[in-house]
Amino acid sequence: MHFVSNDRLMRLRFCILSLVVLFASCAKVVMPVGGPRDVTPPTVVKCVPENGIVNFSASNIKITFDEFVVLNNPSENIIISPPLSQQPKYEMKGKTLIINFLDSLIDNSTYNIVFSNGIKDYTEGNLLPIYQYAFSTGESIDSATISGVLLDAETQKPVSNVLVCLYDYDIDSLPFTTLPKYLTKTQTDGSFFFSNIKDGQYKVFAVSDINSNFIFDLPNEGIAFLDTLYSSCLDIRSDSLKRSPLVLRYFIEEDTIQRVSAITSKAKGIYRFAYKLPVRDFHVQPFAGDGPSFYTQLSLSRDTISFYFKEEVLDSIYLLFSTEKRIDTVLIEPYKAPLRQGRGKKSEEPTLQVRALYSGDLFKPLTLQFSYPIRPIDSFPVTFIKKLKSRNDTVVVQYSVPDSFVLQLPLSFPYEEKYSYVVQISDSVFYGYDGTSHDSLTFDFTSKSIRDYGNLQMNYIVSEVTDYLIFLLDAQDREIRKDLITASSELVYNNLVPGNYKIKVVKDLNKNGKWDTGNYKKKRQPEPIYYFEKPIQIRGYWDLEEEFRIGN
Repeated sequence: MHFVSNDRLMRLRFCILSLVVLFASCAKVVMPVGGPRDVTPPTVVKCVPENGIVNFSASNIKITFDEFVVLNNPSENIIISPPLSQQPKYEMKGKTLIINFLDSLIDNSTYNIVFSNGIKDYTEGNLLPIYQYAFSTGESIDSATISGVLLDAETQKPVSNVLVCLYDYDIDSLPFTTLPKYLTKTQTDGSFFFSNIKDGQYKVFAVSDINSNFIFDLPNEGIAFLDTLYSSCLDIRSDSLKRSPLVLRYFIEEDTIQRVSAITSKAKGIYRFAYKLPVRDFHVQPFAGDGPSFYTQLSLSRDTISFYFKEEVLDSIYLLFSTEKRIDTVLIEPYKAPLRQGRGKKSEEPTLQVRALYSGDLFKPLTLQFSYPIRPIDSFPVTFIKKLKSRNDTVVVQYSVPDSFVLQLPLSFPYEEKYSYVVQISDSVFYGYDGTSHDSLTFDFTSKSIRDYGNLQMNYIVSEVTDYLIFLLDAQDREIRKDLITASSELVYNNLVPGNYKIKVVKDLNKNGKWDTGNYKKKRQPEPIYYFEKPIQIRGYWDLEEEFRIGN
C-alpha cells in the first residue's frame, strides 16, 4: 500500500485546480471587438432656451447633443451675428455646450449663432453639420435671407473659410474700422448663407481676417466686395427670397512696397536676390572699398537679380543694392556645399554642366541648358547624325553665342519626322563665367511624326469691343501661347502635342497687357477672367473646333 503525504496531496490538488482554471479561461466566450467605424455626426437634442425664442433675457445658452462632443476652435468656427465686443465663454458639461455671454446684448435685435466646424464628436471627430441657433431680444425674429458664393478672382475656384460681412448701407468707414452687422463663413464649396436678417439695405464684403478681429487691416488679407456696378446696396426683403445668389470675386491687393523677398545660393559663386516687385533699374557696388568681381543678370520677369562671382567668395562681404524705389545693404556669405548623403564630407563642386532640353518635337529647337552662364562664342560646330538603315547622314552646323550670361541656347535644325538623331559637341566648346568648361557632349533622341500632333480652331465671340488677352495653357497651367484680340476672332492653334489644354481670357480693361488685381480704396474690381467651360482634349492627327462666348 502506497500512502500519499498531506503535503504532496495539497500540491496535487493545487495543480488540478490550476488546470481547471486554465481550461475554463481558454473556453471563455469573449464578445468580438471592433466593428464598423462610427461616421454619424452628433445631433442637437435640446436647447435651453429653445431655438427661435423671442424676448431673450438669459445670460447663457445650453445646447445638448446626443453624444459627447469636443469644441474645435470655437472662437473661429462659431460665428455670432451681430458680432459681440467680447467673445463669449464656451464650456462643456457632459454632453451639453454652455455659451456664456460676457457683454450685454442689443435690444430688439435678432442674433444668429452659426456652428461651422466648431463641434465634433469625441470618438471619431465627426463634425456637426451646419447648425444655426437664433433668438431675439425683441418680440419677433427677423426672417430675411441671402446666399452666394465666393470665387477666387484669378482662378475662379471656390474660396473657403473666409468671413462674409454685411454692413449697414449708411456706414462709410467700413471695413477698415467698423465691425459688421452680420457675419458668416464660406464653406468648402465657397458658398455662404445668411438667415434671420433684418429687412434693409446692406453693403457686402468678404475678408480673410487673418488676425481674427473682423477688420480688413493687413496687407496680405484678401477681400471681395460688391460695388455700385454690381448693385452693392442690396435691398434684402423677406419677400424676395428667390433672388439669384450673389457672386463675390476674392482677391489680394497688389503689394506696392518693394523689398528683397529671398536670397539664395545653390552653387559656388552664384547668388540670387529675389525682389517682391519687378525691377526697372538697379545698381550694385561693394559697401566699402573694392570687392571681388562679378557679373549680374536680370531675369526675364525682372524680379530676380543673379550674381556670378569670377572667384569663390571666401569671406563675408556687403553689397549695396540700389533700385528705383529703395536701397538695401545685403550680406554675402561664403557658399557652403551640402554634405554628401551617407558620407561625412562635402560633395565635389561640378564643372560646367550641359544638358539637352528636347523631346523630339518637330516644331521646337533642341535647347542646351547650362549650369553657369557661358561666355560669348563667335562660332562653334555641332554635328547632327540622322541614323538610317544602310547609312548615316551627317551634317555639321555652325552656331554662335553672341551675348554674355547665356543660360539656355536653342539650336535650330530641320529635323525630319520619325528618325533617330545623335547630336555631338566636342569638349571645351563652352566656357562658364568662371573659366570652367565641360567634357564632350552626346545627345540622342527620336523625332516625332506629324501624326503625333493635333490642331485646334477656337472661335471667340466677345460681348464688347476692348482688349482681351487669350492664354492657351497646358494641364499644369503653364503658358503655351498668348494672343491679343479686340473683337470676335478666330484663332488657330496648330501642331499641339496631345493632352489636355485650358483657355483663359483676361479682359484687359487698362490695356497694359497683363491681369490686374483689385483695390478697395480705389473701388476697383479685379479685371474679369473667363475660363473655357471644359478641358480641351487634343489628340494626335485630329482637328478640333470649339466656340467660346466671352462676357455673354
